[in-house]
Amino acid sequence: MILYYIILYYIILYYNMASNSTSNLIQTQIYMPKKDDNLTKDTIPSSKSISLPSSIRYDEPKPIIPDEKTIETIKRIFSGKDINITNETEIHISEKGEDCALFIIYPDHIYIEALHKCGTTTGNNLLEKFDILASEIPNMTYVRLDDDSNIELCGREIKLYTLKILTTGQSWYNSKGYVSDNNDDQKTVNARIINMPYEEFRDKLSAQEATVIDTGNRLFPETTKKTTVQDYFKYVLNDINRNIKEKGCDDEETKAKCRWLSTIINTINEMSYSIRYNQSGLVKEQLAGGAKIKRNKSKRNKSKRNKSKKSKSKKSKSKKSKKYY
Repeated sequence: MILYYIILYYIILYYNMASNSTSNLIQTQIYMPKKDDNLTKDTIPSSKSISLPSSIRYDEPKPIIPDEKTIETIKRIFSGKDINITNETEIHISEKGEDCALFIIYPDHIYIEALHKCGTTTGNNLLEKFDILASEIPNMTYVRLDDDSNIELCGREIKLYTLKILTTGQSWYNSKGYVSDNNDDQKTVNARIINMPYEEFRDKLSAQEATVIDTGNRLFPETTKKTTVQDYFKYVLNDINRNIKEKGCDDEETKAKCRWLSTIINTINEMSYSIRYNQSGLVKEQLAGGAKIKRNKSKRNKSKRNKSKKSKSKKSKSKKSKKYY
């Protein structure tokens, strides 16, 4: 009899330990009917009443598949360009094999995923065409893009938005009306930086960049204590453009100056004390009846797409395309 109780004790102990371990992993509410319960279909919990956590709700707007009328509008506005649609919603614009733009239409806006100068068409011309397109497609309230613009000087790639902010106070896309939600704050910070003496700004660079500073002092020596950051980089850019025009990119001094500008721009981008710029989700609001349409900023931010996720999903999709000439 004693042996029976000992065995029963260990069985109960083991059961309790297993139950506690499981409850730490997942907590589940189980409906246990009582004796007096009137069991009807309304009193028994249904799986349909279980709601998903907000973090995994899928309320992102879906792209619009362009209909024939929209396609005709695109063809007219981008006259002379090739129109190619992949995966039903990704609209490619090209000219003689050169990529011009890639964009997607959403219920209330156009998202420009890529923009390139192509043939005789400049980036500015393309943006103007997107303004027209947004005004002619119903319900479009804004155009959105991410700024990853670069320029190339004698084989050296340079972040255009950084260079433009240093020399003009705003990025190229900012000057075209594309801004982020915190644009005013960024402009205030950047104005303070580009108007400070260049020598003071230069001193904020890390000691590891001493060689870069010395090279800059040798290549671009025309500075005074009154020279601001903006003045200095305007001088540097003008000097490089003059060298390219007069001596070409094969000239060793020209190559050295372009190499230094690329290096110093990269250094500035990595500085903790530096210009401020939000590259993602730049928006240009569209005009309707002569007035800007007011929108919910949080809704706009929700529509920002994760580039890395998108690029991965693209690889897994089959490229079904339609061409329109």
